Amino acid sequence: MFSHISAALIHGLPIAYPVTHQVEVVRPGVNRRFKSIHVRGVTIPKHHRQRVRGTEVTTLERTLIDVARTYNPDIWLS
Repeated sequence: MFSHISAALIHGLPIAYPVTHQVEVVRPGVNRRFKSIHVRGVTIPKHHRQRVRGTEVTTLERTLIDVARTYNPDIWLS
């Protein structure tokens, strides 16, 4: 499932500038970084998940909170 900046882009949110070159996804129990993917080891409750154009992402509300908790305000205040 896509999360953080990747989910924000899928939701169509404006991002001030490119903050990462990695796709951000979640997978419970796995924290890993690869060249082009960042796997975050969190469990996302069902009520924080949705599909956007057939792609599973965190809900808009969850995405906003994740981005605000993880990145500096200049990223998410565009």
